[in-house]
Amino acid sequence: MSETNRSRLLWAGFMAILAAGVGFSIRAGILGQWADQYGFTGSDLGLITGGGLTGFGIVILLS
Repeated sequence: MSETNRSRLLWAGFMAILAAGVGFSIRAGILGQWADQYGFTGSDLGLITGGGLTGFGIVILLS
């Protein structure tokens, strides 16, 4: 693999981790509002949050 491709792959990995972190932080920031507005329990909120991370975990396992 050339040095250019390695650099691109590294930056793509950084961007993927950044996108996952931003998505998680946005969901975490509004979970309290959803619990109040829609009556979600802690278990419901955990399922919602975990569902958003499932794809990320699968990709890590397949890599």
